Amino acid sequence: MAQFERHEVDCRQLSDWPDLVEALKHSLRTARREHAGEHLIVRPVLTGATPLAWRVGRDLDLLHAEAQNVAEQIGTLWVDKVEVALSAVRNAPTGGAVEELARIIMQKSLPPDDPTVLEDVERLLKHLPRELRGLLGDSEEKTTETIVDAMQQGAMDVLARLEETGS
Repeated sequence: MAQFERHEVDCRQLSDWPDLVEALKHSLRTARREHAGEHLIVRPVLTGATPLAWRVGRDLDLLHAEAQNVAEQIGTLWVDKVEVALSAVRNAPTGGAVEELARIIMQKSLPPDDPTVLEDVERLLKHLPRELRGLLGDSEEKTTETIVDAMQQGAMDVLARLEETGS
């Protein structure tokens, strides 16, 4: 019987890509060792503040491929997807337009209870099949939390793309 688990990967203080990849691989091997069942489906969740947050957003497909390679080597491990819950930390402030935009987004982001956001979420939920409507949460609080996370992740994705084109 297969079991599904989320497995946290602490990325705090990681500033080199190879170190991040190694932390992901180590986490997968640890998850497999700690699971007594025959098959394990794991979703690594990258957490913490790291200057690599923008690169992870850009190169998530590469991280997923690395995770898949480790899973194939183990044989009884499968990777569902790599989930990103990182916050950005810069090695040194650049003082550029992207940094200024990031500061504005963090200070003046649209609250999840804004009528525009609520209207968009309601419209989205109406268009989803009944069995998928719980994806945003089964309560008002959980839905709000999911919306805040999605908005922050979306802003990080945009900033990552802007930083990528600006460097």
